Amino acid sequence: MSAFPSIIYQLANLAAGTPIAWRETDEAMIIIMEDGRKLTFKKIDPSKPRGSMSIADFKDHNGQVVPSARKVTKANKPD
Repeated sequence: MSAFPSIIYQLANLAAGTPIAWRETDEAMIIIMEDGRKLTFKKIDPSKPRGSMSIADFKDHNGQVVPSARKVTKANKPD
């Protein structure tokens, strides 16, 4: 049995990522990816049931840029 609904995997694949967590609100699906990105996919028709949704039922995602693993120190801080 799959841990996530199929639409979550489809949206994650669209954003070239692997989902580790997700949450649904009335207006959007929020997916947290394995690489640390948190993406919000806004629903076009919020009244449509999740089981009948496809990728076409969502707008382009809004997301966060993955933070750099390298810390900026005073010695290598850009001018």
